[in-house]
Order: sequence, then structure tokens, then C-alpha cells
Amino acid sequence: ELYAISNVGSFGAVALYPILVEPLFDQGQQLYIWQAGYAILAGLHMLLLFLSRPQLADGPDSIASTHRPSVGFKHRIFWLLCSASASALFLSVTNVITFDLASIPLLWIMPLAIYLFSFVLVFKKNPVNHAFMRARLPMVMSVGLFMHVLILGAYEMPVLLSLGLHMSVLLAMCVIMHGEMATHRPRDVANLPEFYLIMSVGGLVGSTLVSWLVPLIS
Repeated sequence: ELYAISNVGSFGAVALYPILVEPLFDQGQQLYIWQAGYAILAGLHMLLLFLSRPQLADGPDSIASTHRPSVGFKHRIFWLLCSASASALFLSVTNVITFDLASIPLLWIMPLAIYLFSFVLVFKKNPVNHAFMRARLPMVMSVGLFMHVLILGAYEMPVLLSLGLHMSVLLAMCVIMHGEMATHRPRDVANLPEFYLIMSVGGLVGSTLVSWLVPLIS
């Protein structure tokens, strides 16, 4: 639930960017604000690490005696692939709608908001039933393939209709991928840090594939 709340904050920041940040600050000012915020965040992390050190005062024997269930290799790969797939799809859809669909300022905010919102839907206390989306995966993939064929063939479609279909496919796929991760996350809190680390690495892998590998081979 805490992870869902953190993504609510990210979603709110994205929603407020075109309303408050972009109109009030130029790019140079935004860079300074981001640098200051990042420095504050790093400082808070260091403070949290320092404050948590007293918990280790009992010595390494007590830590070693703590039972920590192992996580299988297949689970790690599954988490990595789900996270990478959602991240790659998010960036791919963003590239398509901003480069091929319409040149609208700040249009990239829409897929980013949907990507973040999918985390909220599946990691909240009462998550949505992603199995409903998963059961309709063939239909969702068919719509996505249809949109891809239209773009390759340079067929025209009303911008709003095309945008709506792209966002719908993105939301459905992200809910499925992130929902599978939420369902198969570790139940023991000792393994949760590894789970979220692998999720972050998967996001990096997916973005790297779309941003660096695909342009090299296409």
C-alpha cells in the first residue's frame, strides 16, 4: 500500500507539472529546482540510513539468526520481465504519439500518468482485479497490432480516436504486467527490498531497449 501511495505522489506531480511548474518556471529554473530536490532526497536517504543503524546494535549474530526465505531464480526473472515489458511499452507508446501521431506540447504527460496510475491500481490496499484484463489479453494485443499496422501503412485516423486507443492499450497492458508483479511479490517483508530493486532494474532495462537498442537495429 505504501508503494501505491508513493505512486499517487508521482502521479500528482506529473499532473501538476503543466499547471504549475511549466508556466511559472523556465527550463533553467526547473533544472535548479530538480537539482536541489535531488540533493534533498539524497540527504534524507542518508539520514534515514543513519537513524536505522541502532537497529543493528544487537550484533551480527541476531541478524544471521533471522530466517529469510529464499526467492527462486524464476521469480526474479519473472519480475524483471514484467517490469521491463511495461516500461518498454510505455516509452514506445510515448514515442509513437509524440512523433507520429500529433505534435502537441506536453502530450508525453498522458502516457506517463497512465504508467504511474497502473501502479496505484494494483498495489493499493484493495487492488483492481487485473485478471479481468489478463483474460482479454488477446483482444488488447490485437488492438495494439492493428494500431501498429495503421501507422506503418500511413493510414489516417482521427487523432482523438487514435490517442484513446493507444492509451487504452497502454493502461490495460500496464495493469496486467504490474498486476502480475503485485500478485507474485514476496509475502515475507525481508524479500521486499529485492523485489522493488528488481522492479527498478526492469524499468531501466525496458527503457534502455527502447531508447538505445531499438534505434541501433532499426
